[in-house]
Amino acid sequence: MKISKPSIILVKPQLPENIGLVARAMQNCGLKKLILVSPKKQWPNKKALDASANANIIIKNTKVFNSLNLALSSFHYVIAT
Repeated sequence: MKISKPSIILVKPQLPENIGLVARAMQNCGLKKLILVSPKKQWPNKKALDASANANIIIKNTKVFNSLNLALSSFHYVIAT
């Protein structure tokens, strides 16, 4: 069985700075895949990039979807908080 690291999905995030801080926390924990669903502000965003500190690669590789169903279509196991 292949073990893969989890992806982080943010649904309708309002502030780009918060997205950047999530990317920074992900970097600290060794997570690499960030997915956004309908972000409120234009993406990509300089404020998110600035807040991400050294997690620029996570910000640059972030995938954006218009619906949660599309974002989850490739997942087999999902946990929500």
